[in-house]
Amino acid sequence: MRILSLGLIGLSACIGGKHGHDSGDEGDSGNGLSEDSGEENNEDSGEVEVEVDGTLTGNITVQLYTYDDDGELEYLSWEDAYSDTWMFGGIWVTAYSEKEDGGNDYHGSQALLAPSTGPNAYAIDVGLEQPTEVRLYAQVDYWGDGILGSSEPLGIHPDSVLVQDGDTHGDLDITILVPYYDFENSTGGGGCTETHTMSGDVLLTNNYAGGDAVAMLLSTSGDGPYHYAYTTPVSNGSGATGDYEMASCDGYGSMNLVGAHDADGDTMITPMDLWGAYISEPDVDGNPITVGAEDVSGMDIQVPLNDGDSPFEVVPFVSLSGNVSVLGGTFDDVPGADVYVTALKYRPSAEISTSDIEDESYDYEVFSGSDLSGQSAIPFSLNVPANTIVYLWAYADVDGDGELNEDGEHVASGGGTASGKYPTGTDSAVDISLELNAP
Repeated sequence: MRILSLGLIGLSACIGGKHGHDSGDEGDSGNGLSEDSGEENNEDSGEVEVEVDGTLTGNITVQLYTYDDDGELEYLSWEDAYSDTWMFGGIWVTAYSEKEDGGNDYHGSQALLAPSTGPNAYAIDVGLEQPTEVRLYAQVDYWGDGILGSSEPLGIHPDSVLVQDGDTHGDLDITILVPYYDFENSTGGGGCTETHTMSGDVLLTNNYAGGDAVAMLLSTSGDGPYHYAYTTPVSNGSGATGDYEMASCDGYGSMNLVGAHDADGDTMITPMDLWGAYISEPDVDGNPITVGAEDVSGMDIQVPLNDGDSPFEVVPFVSLSGNVSVLGGTFDDVPGADVYVTALKYRPSAEISTSDIEDESYDYEVFSGSDLSGQSAIPFSLNVPANTIVYLWAYADVDGDGELNEDGEHVASGGGTASGKYPTGTDSAVDISLELNAP
């Protein structure tokens, strides 16, 4: 079993200890669930008029993985990895739509504060100004610090959902692939020996109705948090103030000091909360700061600042699109064969059934053989999670028995590799060519 290093999910090993969440905290329903519905809390102008209400339900499954000796994904059972014990923080699931100018609008969420190793049921009540197509994604708080940072494992439901008033949509299942980490034998490598402290106040300028705040140190490109410190603000009539003191490694150089307030009370710091930053004077972002080796004080953080959006640019999904064809011919060379194009969660081996395609894919398309007569190529498009690895394949069910990749049947793999391994990154890919060929 190969153990993944901390660097694989892009977080510094000198991040502070876990931030505990009391199951009795405000927002916890007592069964490990906390829910926030309606438009995101980043609107300083007040309430958003809700004209459309809907409910979205499904299950979230967390699948552990590592890499084999060939560098391919290998699934692990919870029993083999952690004796069937949940080892991470909470799971956060949200419904969102994309803004025309970039970024996301969040329309409802739920925090699962005590997940299980099996499927976790969720239900999101969404509030919209008008009928809207929304998408769903879920993230795991991998380090259990209560903060959804820049590189937390994420999974998506591949299809958008049109929500009209009174709608209920079910079976919107999501799988999150999460890397195995040997917590028991980890030495916590990658930390620092020389540290200093930075301190100041987190200044909440909106009406305060409870909830912790947190100061965080990020890279100037938005990665992190490298370090963080929680505080419980005290109301001052027009907002609230909480002091913080945060230890930091020496010598980072240029960094961003930011903060957030758990405005929705779900005990997780998410994109639906209010965000701000270090200020050089009221309402003026003072970032970047220079992190040296001396203790610094008076590093006040204003929340919200500007539009109050999260500094983490969340790209939940990308699309993989292109054409599938038959090498050196047309689909008449495989007459009547249904064609499957799939982004699998793991490397397939030998034969695979059509039912496996449905169960083990992030997304897939099926093209009926009766519609392919005379065609030389057909377009496909699949929605897959960003920043992960999928296995891109196309299959022709030549004999129509529902079993694919049998002897003599046509297949094609993407990514320029025999395994079909395809890193998704943060940008959609176009013009992918999959040429079916009988090995």
